Amino acid sequence: MREGLARIGKTRLHIPFELVYWADVLYDEPLDPSITDPSHALFNPEPYTEVKPGQVVRTVTFRKKIMRFIGSKLDKIFLKDDMTLKFEGLTNKFISKYFHDLEAYFGDSSNPVQEPHYSAKELIRKRLIDALTRYRKYEIMVIGHSMGSIITYDVLVHYPQIPEVHTLVTMGSPLGLPVIVSRIYLELKKFKPDIKKPPAPGKVSNKWYNISDEDDNVALDHSISNDYEKNEKGINVEDINVCNDYEFNGESNPHKVYGYLRTPEFAGIIDQFLTEEKRNLFYMGFKSIRDSLQRAADKIKKIFQEKNRGDQPPV
Repeated sequence: MREGLARIGKTRLHIPFELVYWADVLYDEPLDPSITDPSHALFNPEPYTEVKPGQVVRTVTFRKKIMRFIGSKLDKIFLKDDMTLKFEGLTNKFISKYFHDLEAYFGDSSNPVQEPHYSAKELIRKRLIDALTRYRKYEIMVIGHSMGSIITYDVLVHYPQIPEVHTLVTMGSPLGLPVIVSRIYLELKKFKPDIKKPPAPGKVSNKWYNISDEDDNVALDHSISNDYEKNEKGINVEDINVCNDYEFNGESNPHKVYGYLRTPEFAGIIDQFLTEEKRNLFYMGFKSIRDSLQRAADKIKKIFQEKNRGDQPPV
């Protein structure tokens, strides 16, 4: 994020940020950046690296145009009118093969790594719920990448006790994939039978941005605004196409979170939010001082009124 802000001339030394970490729910050990042996199970093949000077931005290719066309037709190909899947067995196999984490999450499987009596889904959601609750007195921006965007959406629509989120940013998100849209819709329909599409989370109070690179194969549907309805505040998702410039050893990965976090589009969103938050914190501080002074003045006034009544001669 600092790299992205610096690139748009908005350098910030301090960004109030907390990572909601949940990989340990599904995995025994994290990847180890100190391991250099590519054959080691904990080797990290794609570490963070700053963008190289003069790095060439990828251009729109014929393949990208084909992927864009396929993405625009996904709903018609895979979803029935009632939002159920046309090829449920095929899509379940697809998730099982290519999205192991999603399979564990949606399968609501037990969790042998942490607490066996809780499902992986419950434990993962609880991490985010706890973090949001800790910051309920602040303006909150939530950033959800890849599967994290699904977890974020679920928490924001299913848990009324959490505070509102000022800005939601999803990036590299599979929220537009028919298999995901269908699962979300059918789960929500149990409680809201009249919905036609999944709504934007009601807990989002200001903006929901969805950022994707058109070469990102996880975010295959890059225009998810037609998959979701406005929430009761009139807020729906705003799709933003970006160029994810992550590259390591000459290999690009347009799904990598590092590249998304330093895009100028996301940096602009971060800068706007932090500027508004600073202004709001100043106003809240001013209001707190003003209210304290007003309470003190009221107490002094009350004391003098009581004293004056005590000084009056009896009738």
